Amino acid sequence: MDAEQDHHGVAPVPFLNTTWQQRRAEYWQRRIGTAVLFALLTALVGSLAVAANAVMLSPPHSLVHIGVAAGYDLTAIPGFLLGRKQVAAAPAELQSRFPRIFFPAAVVVFLIAPFVTGLMLALLLAMLGRDFLGEHRAREITESIRRAGLLPSPSSGDRGC
Repeated sequence: MDAEQDHHGVAPVPFLNTTWQQRRAEYWQRRIGTAVLFALLTALVGSLAVAANAVMLSPPHSLVHIGVAAGYDLTAIPGFLLGRKQVAAAPAELQSRFPRIFFPAAVVVFLIAPFVTGLMLALLLAMLGRDFLGEHRAREITESIRRAGLLPSPSSGDRGC
């Protein structure tokens, strides 16, 4: 069954469900709560990346240490780019798009901390914009369903929230 069919023809947005249509108190509670959670998670993962850099750049300083640290930091760029791609694809399910990793958790955290920081920064910046993640595409999807005559227009009463 399509996500739109589960919600009476209204495309749900990640974390907000269908509250994006009317932007009442529940919408703002979910939006602010999600943005705060992502900000905290971004700060946590970012601090792990900073700690890993501090270890890599501790004395003795060498060109190899600096090169490894710079390469490590540059992994934030593909993470940020993947995050922007995720934002553009929303309201698709985000969980299925994250790569599957099969390493011990402690090793993975330090290996991908800059990547995840970049990814989360892209998502966080999208959350702080005019529309939340996926709202623009959800509007387009819902409107195309309305134009196809599969959903009543908003002026005809219930909006499917």
